[in-house]
Amino acid sequence: MLIGGGGNVGVFVSDKNVIMVDNKYKIVKEVLISSPREITSNPIQYIINTHYHHDHSDGNRAFGKMEIPIISDENAKARMQKVTELYGNIYDFIDCFVQDKYPTEALPIITYNNKLPIS
Repeated sequence: MLIGGGGNVGVFVSDKNVIMVDNKYKIVKEVLISSPREITSNPIQYIINTHYHHDHSDGNRAFGKMEIPIISDENAKARMQKVTELYGNIYDFIDCFVQDKYPTEALPIITYNNKLPIS
């Protein structure tokens, strides 16, 4: 697990590749790429978004351009495809936080509804 910077990122390292669970923000792409390389030279094979909030999936904007397949629930992808109000009046210090829709290359390309079929 990569700890810190506003949250954690799960990293599964197999004998052939790396699977990243959530990818925080686009601006920390280099840290997210270099940190697993401290323990393995295996490439990032997949990224799994646990949900659509920017603090879990904004890195899609960088990793999607690298053509790393992104996996998410169908509903998370649907929410990434539109402008979404995330924190409407639930905190005293934030009136409203709006997440813009993601560009096509940043959207998950593998989705599931109930469970991910494995072939």
